[in-house]
Amino acid sequence: MEYYSVQELCGGVLAGLVSISGASANVELWAAALIGFFGSCIYKGLRKVFERMEIDDPLENSLIHGICGMWSIFAVGLFDADSGMIYTGGV
Repeated sequence: MEYYSVQELCGGVLAGLVSISGASANVELWAAALIGFFGSCIYKGLRKVFERMEIDDPLENSLIHGICGMWSIFAVGLFDADSGMIYTGGV
């Protein structure tokens, strides 16, 4: 039986917030929720990878701020309301 961890919960919330911070100025509400959800999923998935590879990151800064920050930059190009790839259909 797997137990819930407060550290994982707080890390997932923070990963979602970091993920939306890059695009927060010009995205719609549904896109913000989707970006945050994907950021939390990225955090949860890569947390297991880091544990398996025995990468020592006790505060998980590289996951939350590094990897989810990179997703945030990518999400701006996808979900920006004025010039995002979803709205314009091109690169």
